Amino acid sequence: MHHIKRHTSELMLLLVALGLLGLVVSKYYYEHKSRLLLGGDAMMAVESFDAKDSEEIFSMIGVTQKTTYRTTEISARAKETEERSESKPTPILLKSIDMNYPIYGKLKLRNKVRPDPFAIYGADNDRGAAVSESVLVALGINPGDLFLIGNTTFIVTSVIDHEPDLLPQHQEIPRVIISDRSFDSLIKAGTYFEKPITLRKNLIFHPALPIENWKATFAAMNASSGWEVEIWKDHMPASLLNLNTKLLLIISGMVLLLAIIRYEMRKRRADA
Repeated sequence: MHHIKRHTSELMLLLVALGLLGLVVSKYYYEHKSRLLLGGDAMMAVESFDAKDSEEIFSMIGVTQKTTYRTTEISARAKETEERSESKPTPILLKSIDMNYPIYGKLKLRNKVRPDPFAIYGADNDRGAAVSESVLVALGINPGDLFLIGNTTFIVTSVIDHEPDLLPQHQEIPRVIISDRSFDSLIKAGTYFEKPITLRKNLIFHPALPIENWKATFAAMNASSGWEVEIWKDHMPASLLNLNTKLLLIISGMVLLLAIIRYEMRKRRADA
């Protein structure tokens, strides 16, 4: 009976150590998941038909990386060819990205038919676009084919395999990603936008910056700007947010070491 109790004691210590490590892993998992959702430490968004970037707002201490992108819902249609008549317009989620995108996570593309998916190709200035598989199905086209947004021609240069900051409400919508220059060309061409454009910024801060203090300060200074701000901590379970991971790692290591010492001492006594 005494022998069983010793075994139970060591097992309990091991389970405590594993439980503490589990809390640490859970916190890192949710923190990573929250940052993926926002595309960084923070995401800022404003919605307008003429949404414009304002660098003055974002000249903030502590920002080490940033990327800007725009999204809107619009229609696309396949370009008419000798083999194919023009298809019916299909609603898509259009997203324009800059050269810094993404700053957290990775945009994965497959079936590439051009070295730079978002460049301008040929004498006709066909603009590169990455599309979701659902766009190919809806328009009846393949990588390398042409399609239209408004009167601007795009070429399918690749298929979107993974979009790191894809919002849950956009997962089922056919999606097209283009460069910010191509988006500007749509505006200059007088393309009609039925819905507002959402301008977003993803930000990464210096690790020492208290991000919640920054959010409060920004909200106070830009109360009437229309910008909505989310930080990764907004998406963390409250039970994990304030855990001291370093302390938990130290305690779990000590408990695990104690379990090993007790096991080795018992083993030596048994051998003796």
